[in-house]
Amino acid sequence: MYSATAQYRPLILLIEGLQDRYEALAEAFEAECFEVAHARSVADALIQARGRRPDMVVLDPAPAASVTRELNRLRSDPSTCDLPLIVIRCQTTSADPVSKRASTLRPVDLHLLLEHLRRVVMHVLAHDGDRPRAGRWEARRSAPTAGG
Repeated sequence: MYSATAQYRPLILLIEGLQDRYEALAEAFEAECFEVAHARSVADALIQARGRRPDMVVLDPAPAASVTRELNRLRSDPSTCDLPLIVIRCQTTSADPVSKRASTLRPVDLHLLLEHLRRVVMHVLAHDGDRPRAGRWEARRSAPTAGG
C-alpha cells in the first residue's frame, strides 16, 4: 500500500468560468496525474488557495477580462503570490471583426500546455529540494493505466 506521499499529485487551481472548458482541461490534467481544484473566478481562487494550498495556478481568463488586473490580484495575495502561474490566453475568432458577439474561443493546444505544466512541476519540486516527490510523481505518470 502506498503512503499519501507516494501518491503525490500536484494540485492545480484552475480558474475557469466556462464549465465545458473546465471539464475538458480538468480531464486532461487528471490524466497526467494532477489533482484539480476548480475556481470560477479569481476571487473564488483566492478563497480556495487559502484552504487548499495548491502547487500552481492556471488561469483561463474570460475574453473581456483584464488579465493584468487578475494577475495583480493573484500576485498581491499571500496565498498565491509565490505560486507558479500559467495563463491560457486564447485568441478569439469572429465572423464580424467589429462585434465580439459572434466570437468563439480557439481551442487550447493541450499537448503544449501539459508539457509546460510538467516542466513547471519538475522545476519547482527539484528546486524545493523534494527530488523524491518529483520522482514519485514522474513514476506515477509513467505507470501503465488499467486499460492500456
